[in-house]
Amino acid sequence: MEEILRVSSIKKTFSKSGKSNTVIDDVSFTVNKGQCVGIVGESGCGKSTTARIISGLLDFDEGEIALSGNILSIKNNIRLKEIQGKVQMVFQMPTESFNPRIKLGKSIKEAMKKTLSSAEKEEKLKNLLEECQLEYEIADRYPREVSGGQCQRAAIARALASDPELLICDEATSALDVTVQYNIIKLLKNIQKKRQMAILFICHDIALVQQFCDYVLVMNEGKIIEEGTIQDVIINPKQIFTKKLISSVI
Repeated sequence: MEEILRVSSIKKTFSKSGKSNTVIDDVSFTVNKGQCVGIVGESGCGKSTTARIISGLLDFDEGEIALSGNILSIKNNIRLKEIQGKVQMVFQMPTESFNPRIKLGKSIKEAMKKTLSSAEKEEKLKNLLEECQLEYEIADRYPREVSGGQCQRAAIARALASDPELLICDEATSALDVTVQYNIIKLLKNIQKKRQMAILFICHDIALVQQFCDYVLVMNEGKIIEEGTIQDVIINPKQIFTKKLISSVI
């Protein structure tokens, strides 16, 4: 399989008032083309920090990250340029992820490649909204003028606008009600299948991970303590922590 993302022994430590706190400790995994890898764990275990490091929003201290075989810089300001458009994130709070003073259509167009003409951007906008099952009229609305589910679909459309190699969903469904969650997962499944998209799915909801992901990583205190297929990890967990995590939501 074609490897899109390889994370090798990354480490991240925060320092405050002279004290150090290692929040990511020797984390390694891969995501292949067309694969959805889920990361589960309790709040504060390092899931979102891992996502922010990969996407270039945070530095890391040690280790290596490679995107499609190209090794990326440890420094986030350099890494952001290296992965520009190739890695996109969908965040937990869709409304807050948009500029409230800019209409959704314009926000989506701003994420497209600058080499496209105005006519090409307009055509691509129509196609993206259709792919994300949104009416074209949404493009002329502000984030506050649409529902949470519609706003998250628009956020997914914006994330797809640059044709990324990797899509990171960081608790992308947790702020939505159950029915909307189901529809967003269904949409992401369709996108994954159609585009053969590599997806990293950060989520505390094990039932959603079981429904959506091919492979799952369990994090605890900054480490990956168990990993494998859904059958291996969620149906037949080996670690005591994983068993407790699963039993707490069943």
